[in-house]
Amino acid sequence: MVATVRRRLKLISNEEPAGMTVGSIDIIAVGTTNACKVAAVDAAVRGYEVSGANFLDFAAIETHQVSSEVSAQPMTLDETYRGAMNRARNAYAQARAGNSSAVILALGIESGLNWSTVDGRAYDVCVCSAFDGTTFNQGMSCSFEIPPLVLRFVLEEGMDLAQASNAAGVSSNPKLGEAEGLIGILSRGRITRLDYTKQAIEMALMFLDSASLYARPATALPNAVKSTTETASRLATDSLATPLRRLARSKSFSATPTERSALSEASRLDADRRDCIARLCSALRGRCGVPFELPVASLLAVFGAAFGESGPSSNCRDCSHRVDSGGRRTVVVEGRDAVDAFLADSPIAASIGKFILAHDGVSSAQLQVDRAKGQSCLASSL
Repeated sequence: MVATVRRRLKLISNEEPAGMTVGSIDIIAVGTTNACKVAAVDAAVRGYEVSGANFLDFAAIETHQVSSEVSAQPMTLDETYRGAMNRARNAYAQARAGNSSAVILALGIESGLNWSTVDGRAYDVCVCSAFDGTTFNQGMSCSFEIPPLVLRFVLEEGMDLAQASNAAGVSSNPKLGEAEGLIGILSRGRITRLDYTKQAIEMALMFLDSASLYARPATALPNAVKSTTETASRLATDSLATPLRRLARSKSFSATPTERSALSEASRLDADRRDCIARLCSALRGRCGVPFELPVASLLAVFGAAFGESGPSSNCRDCSHRVDSGGRRTVVVEGRDAVDAFLADSPIAASIGKFILAHDGVSSAQLQVDRAKGQSCLASSL
């Protein structure tokens, strides 16, 4: 479905408007029909008019009902990013199908959860992705903590934030996401959902004013936007200056081939182990049973000994395991000490009495979690 919200025309003429630059945009394709998000786009574009920037003066704002290709309530910042990028890409494709020559800028807007690794609290943030057919540019809004009473319904009942707000008695508006939003209720109207959505859009559009500063290689993706989790995890891992890595760097030009091989293998196992733990901790902050990416190399770096394979973990005596005929692997870790041995990096480890990790033997896994005794819900420990 495509709808044109409004058309900005300062001149009624068939001729090209005076002063229109090469970088002017004909169509702003918005990957949603949510009234609040569309109004935020309109408000953000009006801001460019007021400032005197002319590259959006003649743009038609079109709404496109497209899929985010992520869950209705994104549970992590990575998932929220992917949802925004998918919406932008899909809106661009629809707009381009209807107009082969126009200059199109597509906007994907997605709100989701962002978790603090310091205290385990969940925050709501809006991400806007701007896509011109070649390159994505992202922007984020301010964020606010989701009250534990509301978060409980998100985690345990699988509700989105609007549904959870209604279930918690914070709101009685089933369309809260198209109105002031939870942020509007909590701030007593000082900051509304439109305000924080507009912030994300404005941040994503900063590249329009400073194109040379934001120049980067093309990042167009013909199919679904690939997960950024693996890349982010690898970058984070590579930046860790562990003693092992410092040793590897210092010896890289003087070590013998055998030493270099041993250092390389140890470094790889260390990176894979960190990657596995980071992915498990991230999955724990989402909903149970939701598939997440977990390379088999990372799985084996932590739980390899549990399957009779090589791996540095000394804690595998605390878990049971099995591998079926199809190569699918299942690890069961039960008991406070056992859970802490694997998940000490997660702030909600104390609330877990048992977890079951099911892996397809290739790259996908699912977690099932049982609460520890004395914990009424996982959200209560956040």
